[in-house]
Amino acid sequence: MVTQGKLNEGFVDLIRARNIQPEKAEVHNEIGHIYNLSGNYEESLASLNTALELNSMLAEAYNNR
Repeated sequence: MVTQGKLNEGFVDLIRARNIQPEKAEVHNEIGHIYNLSGNYEESLASLNTALELNSMLAEAYNNR
């Protein structure tokens, strides 16, 4: 089970990763997934769309939309 603290910790790590490698579609996908889990649907969709712009073959991003 993922606790809120672990989710926040993971989110911070993903934001750092995005800042270091903004071209990584997988990072944007994971950020979008966490936004979705937290109910922030507009941010989720924006991150997932960015992931798909970077890699239109990333099936996970389609599934997370």
